[in-house]
Amino acid sequence: MPDELAPLPRGVTPYDRNNLWQLDAALAWGPDKLRFVCLWNRKGGDGFGGTEHMYETVQKYSGRVYVLDTTKLW
Repeated sequence: MPDELAPLPRGVTPYDRNNLWQLDAALAWGPDKLRFVCLWNRKGGDGFGGTEHMYETVQKYSGRVYVLDTTKLW
């Protein structure tokens, strides 16, 4: 993987690209080793690059997802 990416393509947020870049790096070890731990209130609304998007994307690749639900922690 490169140390640096080219400028953002039109219509792509830096959050979305960063999430997908990290996911790609993790998948290089194999989907059976993929784990995603997130601090989330389980509400949508952030769109691409948000927690919900990453949660759904990791599940699509058969990774394990662990949600620390902020509505139940405090």
